[in-house]
Amino acid sequence: MAMTYFLSSLLFLAIINGIHAVNYSVTIKTASGARFDRDIGGQYTLQTLDSATNFICNDILKINCPINRKDVQHISIFVADDMDGDDVAYQDNNEIQVNSRYIEGYSGDVKREITGVLYHEMTHVWQWKGNGQATQGLVEGVADYVRLKAGFAPSHWVMSGQGSSWDQGYDVTARFLDYCNSLKDGFVVELNKKMRDAYSDSYFCDMLGKSVDQLWEDYKVKVRPRVIPNHGAKVDRGAHDLETDQDRDRPGSIPSTIEGNLPSQITESRNIRNWTRIMAEIPARIKKRLIN
Repeated sequence: MAMTYFLSSLLFLAIINGIHAVNYSVTIKTASGARFDRDIGGQYTLQTLDSATNFICNDILKINCPINRKDVQHISIFVADDMDGDDVAYQDNNEIQVNSRYIEGYSGDVKREITGVLYHEMTHVWQWKGNGQATQGLVEGVADYVRLKAGFAPSHWVMSGQGSSWDQGYDVTARFLDYCNSLKDGFVVELNKKMRDAYSDSYFCDMLGKSVDQLWEDYKVKVRPRVIPNHGAKVDRGAHDLETDQDRDRPGSIPSTIEGNLPSQITESRNIRNWTRIMAEIPARIKKRLIN
């Protein structure tokens, strides 16, 4: 017997634009939903749908004007065990299907994982898709970008700078979009608005002054995983912690030509402006090389 939860929510987009009501429902269509009931729950899922809608419409895509957003009245979620293959979830016509078998078999924090999945799928409800002209990779990338900005990126995602193409989709494209948004605040907002009726790769050049392929090349150079000497661990610096060849040799930084000889704690202090302090920490033999 299916169990259904309901929530009627008022989406406060802007006082001047009035109030947009959205109804949510969660239906459990499986007898093997014990972990969903125990670790997630129908009421939490309803609250997550409401929070995701407000986050997407007000904070990330900023579609808080009636002429810019879809007229969505009802959003339904079905937790079932009859999904094909290993699919986690999918959205179609404002209905989200979630695989209960994935929930039952997940080994980590399943509540956090499904919360991230719901933010992704809810983005598909609200985002524009270029009237069918945008690549699937870009559409999925925008959804994972929202998941990233909401703070629900899982540990298995690629690091910034990884991936084979900008529209590879999902986490790869999400991190690339985060980089593009760091170049121009509001880039993703404008991109989504442009995608209401059509899509073209030229949108990237229109807003950022470079082709999307050139932006991808720049991204691969400027944002890449690095290995800290003596540690061997990769560090994901993200779009807001960029480093270029010019950065490494700017005044106040340790020259890259001797960097490999410095202790690791000094190597990580690239941005320290107090040169006297750095000099005091450098072994005498390296200090001599700098003075000479």
